Amino acid sequence: MSVIPGEEAVPIFANRQDAGRRLAEAFERRDETFDMVLGVARGGIPVGAEIARVLQLPLYVTVSNKIRSPWNPELALGAVGEDGSYLKEQRIAAMGGVDEEEFERARQQAHSELKRRVEVYGTAGEDVSGRRVIVCDDGAATGMTLRAAIQTQHNRGADYVVVALPVSSPDAASHLRAECHDAVILEEPVSFMAVGQFYRNFHPVDDDEVLGILKSFGADS
Repeated sequence: MSVIPGEEAVPIFANRQDAGRRLAEAFERRDETFDMVLGVARGGIPVGAEIARVLQLPLYVTVSNKIRSPWNPELALGAVGEDGSYLKEQRIAAMGGVDEEEFERARQQAHSELKRRVEVYGTAGEDVSGRRVIVCDDGAATGMTLRAAIQTQHNRGADYVVVALPVSSPDAASHLRAECHDAVILEEPVSFMAVGQFYRNFHPVDDDEVLGILKSFGADS
């Protein structure tokens, strides 16, 4: 899909389940085997569940969190992964007037919230070592949290990391392809404002929904 700048984007996916099923179909056409699906909490879990069901793979959570500017919470300075590694957008931090001390406080705050989520959801942890994994989310605008999740899997020794996305901005897609072994991205619209514009139903995913999906797969939380 290529949306002309200035035109209203037409939703591509009915909901996250629809997006996950379409990704699963794309993977079925590939002559590859994988060991597990990692959904980026929270929105990546409903997507990952459909992929895991079709490919008959276990589903786990991977957690990453945006590092937000202390002056503008909507401004992402980077992202932190569950292993403590992080990414920093130097240019954005400089533009936002965030110095090193302020960034470090924001990073620690992001990591504290991340640890809470890990306690709630659980994760695959070190079990990714030597494995072939699919890391998925419901979409990527900047791709920061997904990039942090990918970095975590590399750090933990994953043998092969493939990103699965229903939709991504072209810029985020370029970064993601450079940081993993392969990427399955269904749509890269030119006109990209937010992930939700490409879904008819893009309701917030809460903890109960995540835990319910994981329970259906027999995953421990």
